[in-house]
Amino acid sequence: MTLVSQVPDWLFVLFGLVFLYAAVIDIWKRKIPNAAPIALVLGAVVAVVLAGFEASLWQNALLMVAILVVGTFSFGRGWLGGGDVKLLAASALWFDLADGARMLVTTVIVGGVLTLLLLMAKVAVRGSEKRMERLIPYGVAIGVGVVGTSLWLRV
Repeated sequence: MTLVSQVPDWLFVLFGLVFLYAAVIDIWKRKIPNAAPIALVLGAVVAVVLAGFEASLWQNALLMVAILVVGTFSFGRGWLGGGDVKLLAASALWFDLADGARMLVTTVIVGGVLTLLLLMAKVAVRGSEKRMERLIPYGVAIGVGVVGTSLWLRV
């Protein structure tokens, strides 16, 4: 059950505002506050109450757990930040497996473009001693990927 296509507009706007908040803080502080994934989980619960419980919600939970497992491994390797993993996993609660795959592909593509742009900026600035993972606010890519996929599903 893809919740983003079934919720009222006011809840979808709040969903988008959570990602805007996470992206702005990630750009500013290079950290995603815990309030963002918590709000997404609570919003998913509200969405289930409003849309009605369906047996297919196991897919949403499975997607979230899979992202947490892969994300925890990626965090341990230094490939993703902990906030990125939590934000992406909480986002998964809003999607079934098929639409979750679309969301993940979109997020990876946006993240790749963002990384390339930041790498080009780093080369242009030269002398910057920041580590690359510190330079990439991946919360922006997650927000664009999730909200972009959600808008496409709502049309």
